Amino acid sequence: PYRGAGPALQDLIPAGLAEGIAAVTITNRAGITSRGSLLLNAIAPSVFAADASGKGWAAADVVRVLSDGRQLAERTVRFDPGQNQFVAIPIDLGAEHGKDSDKVFLTLYATGIRQRTDVSRVKIKIGDLFVPVAYADKQGEYAGLDQVNVLLPRQLIGRGVVTVEVFVEGQSSNPVKVQIR
Repeated sequence: PYRGAGPALQDLIPAGLAEGIAAVTITNRAGITSRGSLLLNAIAPSVFAADASGKGWAAADVVRVLSDGRQLAERTVRFDPGQNQFVAIPIDLGAEHGKDSDKVFLTLYATGIRQRTDVSRVKIKIGDLFVPVAYADKQGEYAGLDQVNVLLPRQLIGRGVVTVEVFVEGQSSNPVKVQIR
């Protein structure tokens, strides 16, 4: 979502392959062939980082649902050319207005999640708090990209920089960070 358009369909591993070690042969457009092996796992959660490092600020967005039903999309990071790095845009959970409070959903971009047996088998830990997952499956626009949506609880207000991890059927992802105002 932040870098490139994602792999072309023909660059993905075909569905239905058995887990384990697979022999791989890749031939580029110039006819040069490379061979190797690859360990295949149905579940291998990995969350994308904004800077493509696998750590640091999450490649994530926020969807704010207002009390009148309108939805506003927001970023969680921006690239600062002066620092030559991504910096956090703090997530504001909004003022408390009871049932009229904003509902703020975090959308994480990931891979290795869609083969989960049930969404209830996906957990997100934000800081020290486990938060129920609303959606965990294909992202829908980019081939091979998964997404995880979670409603951010108001208990996170004021936490600052927090670590986010995704757990799928007992396997944990790489930790990434978001900042919460």
